[in-house]
Amino acid sequence: MRSSTRRYGARAARLLAGAGVLVATATAAAARTAADGVLAAIETAPVVVIAEVRDVEPLAHAGYRATLAVERSLHPGLSPGATVAVAWEEPTPSRPARLAVGRRVLAAAGPLPTASIWRVRVPGAEARASLLGLAGSGEGYVERPSAAELDVIEHALRAGAEARRGDAGVLYLSRLAAVGQARLARDAAVQLGDFSQLGDHLTAPAASAFLDALVRDDLPELREPLLGLIEAHRPEALGPPLRARIAATEPSVPPVLFVALGALEGGLDDSLAVPLLQSGAVEERAAAARQASGPRALELLRERLRGDTEPAVRAAAVTRLVEIDGAAALPEATGALADPAPEVRLAAVRGAARIDPEAVEPLRDVALRGSPDAARAAIAALSLMGAEAHVLLAEFAVAHPDTAIRTLARIAIGEPVGHEH
Repeated sequence: MRSSTRRYGARAARLLAGAGVLVATATAAAARTAADGVLAAIETAPVVVIAEVRDVEPLAHAGYRATLAVERSLHPGLSPGATVAVAWEEPTPSRPARLAVGRRVLAAAGPLPTASIWRVRVPGAEARASLLGLAGSGEGYVERPSAAELDVIEHALRAGAEARRGDAGVLYLSRLAAVGQARLARDAAVQLGDFSQLGDHLTAPAASAFLDALVRDDLPELREPLLGLIEAHRPEALGPPLRARIAATEPSVPPVLFVALGALEGGLDDSLAVPLLQSGAVEERAAAARQASGPRALELLRERLRGDTEPAVRAAAVTRLVEIDGAAALPEATGALADPAPEVRLAAVRGAARIDPEAVEPLRDVALRGSPDAARAAIAALSLMGAEAHVLLAEFAVAHPDTAIRTLARIAIGEPVGHEH
């Protein structure tokens, strides 16, 4: 992607989405880095305990203090029955205190923050010295941790930071993604992306756990980051267990496994893609549309884009058409900008933006003659493109006949809303 796209495209796409052009937002997990989140807090905090919350006391300026009765410590130094006092800040005053009396928690804590506000909340130096700060800016806790979660975390902490950077780390994160509650599993999936050579560390047990995480029905949001890792790394060790799992689950194979196979192998051939594209199950059609690559793929993808009743399938079809056919798929990509479903328009925006600069003139036509939805989506696509598109947006910011489109074009090029030349 061109440097100009990186410079202003993200801002424009965000503002355009907020203006109602596209109903789609990135999840918080996608934006999080491996250095953030509850899991990183647990791994780096000097105190990690499983405990019962005995009391919770509000402090000044949205602060809170809680006493934890230790059941078990994951680091040396605290015995069962000991108590630990932790404090944190609730940045949203309307939010209930994150720790509740009587609840069992895994809590990670470290030195109390040194910000001066804590001297107001806890005036006495001795009282402050007796407090620990809840790690991760108050996010370093897990409510009602399961035995499976604790087993994985405890073994990883005992292994040490160096081991977690190798095979043991990938196994630990894959298992946690497979058995952890949402906060832990999402963080584990994000941390797996921190391995630049993931395939070198994906042992057979880790591969099996990775697939367990991929097929979790309770956390479908894990699929995108995990599938992205498969596509980026193409880990050979994943092939045998993936094919074995597909064979073992026939004839009711979870569609995400076919998507994973396509990501691993660079696409699904016609023997798999054709029957899946013609399936009565939406997930199977969408899975095939994402990964179809055989000789009949283009024909069937165009059929799905024209006639499938499900937006998820149409969105996958337009994305894949652009991936396979490039500029030859411009008619489909620009046509899908007028789709009634926001998720299809979003896929078309991203697809058209990939065909830069060939897509500039077709997008000009859509922005001038298309429906309101299509015209706004065309501006969104142009905002994600390079210099030639930027010139067109500047032109639209001044001369487009529709006031709303002029406003969106100004947003896309970073001009103040309301500014007219």
